[in-house]
Amino acid sequence: MSDRSIQRKEDYLDWMHEKFCASSRAYVSAVKAALRSHGRENAAEIFERAIDVLSPDFPDPTSIDEHTKEEEDGDGNDLNSLKDRIAQIERQLQEAQNERSILQSELESVRQEAQTKCSTLTSERESIKQEAQLNSSMKKNVRRLDTKLESLATETKDSIKELTEVSKENSANIQGLRKLQMLMKQKNQTAAAAAAAVAAAALTPPPTGATASSQSRPLMGVWQRADFNVKVSADKRTPGIEDVQLLPGGRLVLADYVNMCVKLFDTQKLRGRDNLCKENGNKIIDCWEKSVDVENNDTDVKSRDEIDRSSNESIKRDESLTKVSTRQLAGP
Repeated sequence: MSDRSIQRKEDYLDWMHEKFCASSRAYVSAVKAALRSHGRENAAEIFERAIDVLSPDFPDPTSIDEHTKEEEDGDGNDLNSLKDRIAQIERQLQEAQNERSILQSELESVRQEAQTKCSTLTSERESIKQEAQLNSSMKKNVRRLDTKLESLATETKDSIKELTEVSKENSANIQGLRKLQMLMKQKNQTAAAAAAAVAAAALTPPPTGATASSQSRPLMGVWQRADFNVKVSADKRTPGIEDVQLLPGGRLVLADYVNMCVKLFDTQKLRGRDNLCKENGNKIIDCWEKSVDVENNDTDVKSRDEIDRSSNESIKRDESLTKVSTRQLAGP
């Protein structure tokens, strides 16, 4: 064999060696990547396969000289065998590349899944944060509402207490009003009877011997007046008399608008100063501090603030007193 032919063979062997080494390095890198991936259950199988690929049965170098002639004769056959071996390695490398692609696809899927979970966790974190802020705001509102309700409850208790006291007072007032209603009914019946008697007297003819030309002097009115103190121990303020009525039997009923009640007195049991007053028309012209027996044919009851006609300056003006007057008309 010529030197040129030998050189070509050597160059070809160098090229094959470099290609084999490059393919081996790529294959080893792919196998390492496969071994380092997570969740691979067939790592041991991949490793064993790589060992088989990277451990070819090369002939002993010492036997090269002994079989030089045979090898020279069989160069064509060895070259074909080497090509087949290279083709096998390329197929194995392709399989490794396919495995690598599969691993990369799985890794990308895992990465996307992790990214999706991270986004979900971030969204849930923001939602929890917003709920925490809302709960904090609601907690403040509940505190303010609780304070308002507590204040309202206190005011309600005070109002209930006041209403209870007013209810007790109104209960007494209602009883007094019922008594007043009964007394007014009795008074109306008495007034109706008196009106009937007056009407009958008006229709009675004058006595025999009376002359139409007879003249009489103006009538003089005489009052027998008694002052009574109508303030009782239950009154919180000085009484204010709204209306007073003298009922048959000497009973006195009056309305106290200051203490919001109706009072009933028995004039026979009350103690007061008796005055005798004389009036002409609507003017009181004189008063005497003494008692007098007169025949009652008209009764009238007035409160102190309604009697402004008195000319006697010595009479005290006290709204806690009321005037109970019995008027007697005196003839000429």
